[in-house]
Formats: sequence, C-alpha cells, structure tokens
Amino acid sequence: MTQQFQVTGSSNARRNMRGDLAARQRIMLSESIYIEVLTCKRFGGNLVTTARVWTIEADGHASTMMCQDWSQQLISNRVRCTVKAVEQQQAEGLAMAQDLALGVYNQYVSSGAIQIPVEQSLASQVANGGGDAWVAAARSGQIMRIM
Repeated sequence: MTQQFQVTGSSNARRNMRGDLAARQRIMLSESIYIEVLTCKRFGGNLVTTARVWTIEADGHASTMMCQDWSQQLISNRVRCTVKAVEQQQAEGLAMAQDLALGVYNQYVSSGAIQIPVEQSLASQVANGGGDAWVAAARSGQIMRIM
C-alpha cells in the first residue's frame, strides 16, 4: 500500500517517566486529528501495540474519548521488553495502522469531525468518474456555491 498520510515521530524506543520502554508515532489524518500508534509493555506482561484516534483541541492539547473514538489493539506478544523487540513490533504495528488509516479517515469524514474542502471532494468524485450533478458542474467549470 502506498502511504497516503504523513507519519510523524520516531520508531525508536525510549524510556517513559516510569522507566519503561515505549515507542510512539502519529499518522496525521488531518491538521487536528491523528492516529497514535503506541508500543509498550502492559501490566499483564505482554508487549502491546495499540492504535487510537486523538483530536488536537483549540488550546493545543490532544484528547481522546474512551469508548467513542476509534481504537484498536493491533499486536500483543509475550516477549521480553527489549529495545529491539519494541522497535520491531512498532514497525509492524505502524504498517498495520497505515492499512487501517483510510477507513478511519472515511469514518471521521462521514461523521463531520474532518472537514474536506469542496474542491478536494469534487476532484475525488471527478477522478472516480461519478455522474451526479456536482461532478457534471465541476467538469463544465461552473462555479458552485454551497448555501
């Protein structure tokens, strides 16, 4: 799959405030919504990779709504938590999350959380060969206005 969304962050394992190894990266779905892919050891002893949607608020802080925003456990392995194991599992989990990112993006667009500019929406419909009135107007070059 070709990468459609920008990935930020490093897959390098770092120690968190408790001294545990963790790796975290973001897949930016829009300027204000991203998927965070996190690999860390859980209390049960498994090395777990999860993906969760976060929203950047107006004040710059990020938040997620448990049981409302999309989240998924991607990988869970009972392995020793070493730098190599964390970085390898993070790379695998990031690839899995990138495969899921387009579906998550479409879910948040349909719910209205991500706003698409009208021109971009029309361009994708024209590229897909849609035949409705919006596409016909876009092909003819008419200026459209949304009321």
